[in-house]
Amino acid sequence: MMILQREFSLPVVEVRFSDVTGMPGAAIGLILNTADGREIVDSRTVPLDAFGLGDYGEPNPAVPADICEWIGHWSEHQLDASETLWLGLVKPYGELGIIPWERDVQPAIARPLLRLPDALPEPDRSTSVLNVALVATAEPRIVGPVARALADGIGDRLRLHVFADAATRETLPGGDALLHRWSPDHTATTSPAEPGNPWLRWVRRELRGVTLDAVHFLAHGDRLGTDGAMLTPGVPDPDRAPPATVQAGELASFLTRVGALVVGFTRAPENPSDSGLRRLADDLGATRSGPVVLHEPVGEDMTELRDCYRFLTSPQPAVPPASRHLMLYVQPRQIADLTTVDDTVPGLESTTAVSDSVRRQFERDDTPVWIAAAQRYVEDQESQLIRFRQSSEFRTPTANEKAYYDGVESGLHKIRDVLDRHAEVLDRHEEGSP
Repeated sequence: MMILQREFSLPVVEVRFSDVTGMPGAAIGLILNTADGREIVDSRTVPLDAFGLGDYGEPNPAVPADICEWIGHWSEHQLDASETLWLGLVKPYGELGIIPWERDVQPAIARPLLRLPDALPEPDRSTSVLNVALVATAEPRIVGPVARALADGIGDRLRLHVFADAATRETLPGGDALLHRWSPDHTATTSPAEPGNPWLRWVRRELRGVTLDAVHFLAHGDRLGTDGAMLTPGVPDPDRAPPATVQAGELASFLTRVGALVVGFTRAPENPSDSGLRRLADDLGATRSGPVVLHEPVGEDMTELRDCYRFLTSPQPAVPPASRHLMLYVQPRQIADLTTVDDTVPGLESTTAVSDSVRRQFERDDTPVWIAAAQRYVEDQESQLIRFRQSSEFRTPTANEKAYYDGVESGLHKIRDVLDRHAEVLDRHEEGSP
């Protein structure tokens, strides 16, 4: 995360866990990153109970009004009107990630507030057809508005696959939206290649030969201790199975296997655990290279979701939406008019460059699933490697750590070599060369 701040000279509200005084709290810093260095303009420490955290049961946190005003005053007087403000959560930050910073702070700053991922490098994005799965595990009555928001935001490039109750057919937009019908699942759940959750297995089974560019869930949240999760009911089957949860690890593995870059969540009405869904989205966003969005709709008005997907699927850097109802993790390179100021930051360099042959596969209407999945895996592993390099600037790694990451780097080179060679074969085949 520090790499991105320095590379793009970002203005950041930095939040870290603090217990210096023996009282757990949040240390909040207002930071300007410029070509001349990093300046902490102001800082405050706020006890956790001021956010409504620390009690048992389902938390309902909020940012104190005076903190919102403090951040708003700083942004108004020290940032350009067109600048995006970034939220940087410094690990380990625990429950601080479930605080609705966007909902409470964004009105005070009157500009986009985006979360800064702790992941590099910038992933490759499809430049042609976009395959999107809308997985509606809750509230069938608003599947139609969510689907129309995706269709209006993405436009003619969209191929929309809807996984929902059959009763939602009449609510779907026209065009190419395809409603997948549930059939009994005979997939062996013991296979490590298959998700444990029945909804995720359903998507994998129906779209096994399709690379998904994005997966968007209409869902409820759940809390498992302090961990977040998505709560899914029994799949739309006459013999409904009991509800099941999906945590960040299982969902991240699923997204890698289907090749998805973007993952989104729309909070269903009467959500039993907002904090659980927030924790899930935050856990994914902090470590994935690709964008993660959590959308909290106001009634059936999905305008902000439409604007968000218009931004996320733009082939070129674009202006992000300024909304208190969107929690959005995104790479700075996706923001229009944001230029690299410091390209000499150590640790930024990619371990394995993406070849032209692989890039051309992402430009196809139907990117091979195995290429997309392999690319997402490489991106995830490379992010871990870059984070290790950065941490090594401030501490001496153990011999075991160094050996492990040397192995990761060697493995990435081998995977990239295999990926490149097979992509080149596909290139020659498509061109008609022997």
